[in-house]
Amino acid sequence: TMREPAVEGEFKFIHQSGFYLKTWASNVDGTGNFLSNTSLEWDFYIGLQQKIANTPFSYDIGFQYYWYPGGESHDPH
Repeated sequence: TMREPAVEGEFKFIHQSGFYLKTWASNVDGTGNFLSNTSLEWDFYIGLQQKIANTPFSYDIGFQYYWYPGGESHDPH
């Protein structure tokens, strides 16, 4: 939001198996040099996170998608 306050929200579903779905959204300044014609960033996540046996380690395999509804990206150079 070009150093201005933002409103953000998140919803998350995590199953005991480690499968998860998450969505996150925030207002953005869609008048900048890299993105125009939008005021929203909406992110989507899906994945699987599990602990590795009896170790302190875990893994997370997932997919993320960032969406700017109506947004047009461009390179200012």
